[in-house]
Amino acid sequence: MPVLNSRPAPARCRPPDRSEDAHATRAAGRRKRTAAVAIDVHGDESGSRACRIADAAGDLIRLLKTGELPSARHAPDSLANQDACDLVKESEAARVPDIDPGERYAAFTGQSCAWGGESIDEPHRYVLFQHVGDALEGRPRTIGGRMAAVQYGPADEYGDLLGHSLPNCAVDVEYGEAGPTAEGRTEVVSVGVTGDSSRQALCSRAQELVPMALARLPER
Repeated sequence: MPVLNSRPAPARCRPPDRSEDAHATRAAGRRKRTAAVAIDVHGDESGSRACRIADAAGDLIRLLKTGELPSARHAPDSLANQDACDLVKESEAARVPDIDPGERYAAFTGQSCAWGGESIDEPHRYVLFQHVGDALEGRPRTIGGRMAAVQYGPADEYGDLLGHSLPNCAVDVEYGEAGPTAEGRTEVVSVGVTGDSSRQALCSRAQELVPMALARLPER
C-alpha cells in the first residue's frame, strides 16, 4: 500500500498482470486536518473487480473534501456509540499469557481495541464491533440469550498475504439490528484471543470474557 500523502489518488486503476496477485489500491491524504481513505483488494485474477472496488473510493474522497458528510443517525444503544476499550478491564486482559495488559491499542473511533499487541504475529486480546449480513460462521452457541459462534484460526492461516500469524479464537455475538446506514445487517461484538497456545486454551479465554464484556453494553 502506498504511503499516504497530499497528492490525489490516480484517476484510473490498471489491472495487474495475470502472473501476479491481483491487487488494486486507492489512497488519499490531506495535510494538517488529516483525512485518509484506502481500499486494497486482492485475489481477483482478472483485476477488473479489484479496480471497480478501488475506484469506488473516489466518491468517498470527494465527500471528505467537501466536509459535508451526513449524520450516520445511529440509535442511542448502537455499537457505533460505544467504545470497545471500555469492555475489558486491564486485570481481565492480563489473563492472556505473555502480554502486557497495559499496552492498549484503540482503532476505528473506538470500534476496535486490543490489549498486549495489535498484530496477528503477537499475543493479544481484542474486542471488535462489526456489521454482518449473513448468519454467523463457526460453532453455534447461545450466550446470555444471544446467538453466538466460536471461530478458530490456526497458525499461518493467512499464508503469504499478511505474513506469519499466531493461532486465534474469537467469539462473535449478535448484539442487535444495525441502524439505517446499514439496513438489513446485524451488529456483532467479536471477542478474541491471539497467542501461541492450544485451541482449547485460546477459545476458553475468549469465551470467559464474553459475558463480562456484554454486561458493560446497553441492553437491547
